[in-house]
Amino acid sequence: KFTKEEVEIMAKMEHERWMEEQIDKGWRYGPGPKGVNRTTNPNLLRWEELPEGIKEKFNRKPVRKIPEILSKVNLEVYRVTP
Repeated sequence: KFTKEEVEIMAKMEHERWMEEQIDKGWRYGPGPKGVNRTTNPNLLRWEELPEGIKEKFNRKPVRKIPEILSKVNLEVYRVTP
């Protein structure tokens, strides 16, 4: 399992990766629900501005599942210590 600090670091990294991908596709920040024909998303915010519920649901929770997902294909995550 990842530590709380590791989860937070990777969750923030994933959010930043996702934001860059969305912006590259032409999406921009915009309030309200996102839709098929819209190019705005209320979650295109800096990590510090993102609501905790969104951070948990879309970033931290998936990061915590990484070891489980990898184990299903006989892979493991190892912590590298300096």
